[in-house]
Amino acid sequence: MENKDSKSEMIKSMAFRLFLDRGYDATTIRMLSRAAGVEAPSIYHYFGSKKGLFYAISESYLEDYQELLKESMKHWGADPMNQILGFVKFAVWYTMNHIDETKFYLRYRLFWPAELSEDMEKHFHKTNDQKEDLLRDAIRVCIETGSCKVDEQTAYRSLINFVDSCTFNIIFSNWRPDEQELIETWQLFYQSRIKLGKGDFEL
Repeated sequence: MENKDSKSEMIKSMAFRLFLDRGYDATTIRMLSRAAGVEAPSIYHYFGSKKGLFYAISESYLEDYQELLKESMKHWGADPMNQILGFVKFAVWYTMNHIDETKFYLRYRLFWPAELSEDMEKHFHKTNDQKEDLLRDAIRVCIETGSCKVDEQTAYRSLINFVDSCTFNIIFSNWRPDEQELIETWQLFYQSRIKLGKGDFEL
């Protein structure tokens, strides 16, 4: 007999695919129950609502992301530039190895369904705060030591834009850099936007 955990995980797995491919608004409880092979009351029993199911899915992968990031951080050392580069490497690795999860995040981080709009910022804040705290702490040290010639906010936004550019190129342009290519790309970005604080950079 299928236990509660396996049934709820199966529902989440099928719902993830529907939410990713069709979108939240276009996915109904009826579609979800058909895809998962369960009666609609089972979905309400485990998750309370479609919204509850959505948040259960996104919370699962956000927690996985946070744990993977924490594990990666153990290998970056205390040097702030190594920490920033470590985050860039992690972001690229994660995207290449978790394409669907990244697409899901981007879809619902950038285009919130109306039903979820009041909760989405709060829902994603822990992951966003984790990344922002990490980068800003490293940037402040780089500014103090002279390895960063721009102000904290400019450096932070530039780094986020760089990581976003990497993410979009992996997903939409099938970019698959090896470590050497990624480091070379990072060095070009760092020299133009962080160290010298001038010039344009296009990935």
